[in-house]
Amino acid sequence: MHAEAIFFFDEGRICKEMRFAEFDAVLDGMVPMMSFADRRLGTAYVQLDEQLIVVAVVFFIVEFDARGMVSAKWNLPLRDLADRGKPGPKLGDVYPKMVCRTQGPMRYTEQLWEPFRRTVHDPYWEISRMLKRNKLGFSAHKLSQVESLASIEPSDNDVPTLTSTAVTDPSSTGSQRLAELERQLQSAREKVGHYQQRDEQWQRKVRALQHDLETARHELSKATTLNQRLTQYVRQLKVAVAKRVQRPVEPLK
Repeated sequence: MHAEAIFFFDEGRICKEMRFAEFDAVLDGMVPMMSFADRRLGTAYVQLDEQLIVVAVVFFIVEFDARGMVSAKWNLPLRDLADRGKPGPKLGDVYPKMVCRTQGPMRYTEQLWEPFRRTVHDPYWEISRMLKRNKLGFSAHKLSQVESLASIEPSDNDVPTLTSTAVTDPSSTGSQRLAELERQLQSAREKVGHYQQRDEQWQRKVRALQHDLETARHELSKATTLNQRLTQYVRQLKVAVAKRVQRPVEPLK
């Protein structure tokens, strides 16, 4: 592990980034974050190797009190969770380990969040965008994983220029472009597969809920039948009591 970063998400976008050492200071109560006072934010802990390639991501939740301090109840072993994570969707050229609500220890479920919902932006794109900018000043000789993401907007320095090789051998450029498009297509297919897996998980949950609903309906039907029987029995008792009350008293002989 070469570097660690923390990214705060607000409405699906990264609104703040910091090194893990800075986050430690926040956890220790040394640095309040008033802009996050009384808020509950989705956050990502990211581990990077020497080339700033993401090797692990933990999507967790942080709660801040009215003073901008992290809640005293918060306690997550981020590094340990990252070590125990399972491979997630492809990011660049690798499959970093990922921990989230549906892919993490049950004991921490309530402190984790689900990053790949249809209602939020792609968190991998957000993380890659911030690493591309590298405002945290991480040093690396190669940013191959981050730069390979075609969805990131290029800066002025990223605009390619014609070289003598490109002019003399145009087929080479075409082959490279084709290979890049094939990699992007493969990445898109893998992401679709990930979404399909998530969809299957939700379908299983829906089927379980439908089973519980059918069971509840059956129990309700049994209770309704029993109630009808009791109601009929009470009516019979009332009729019997009424007959006895209305029976004339025989005169004494």
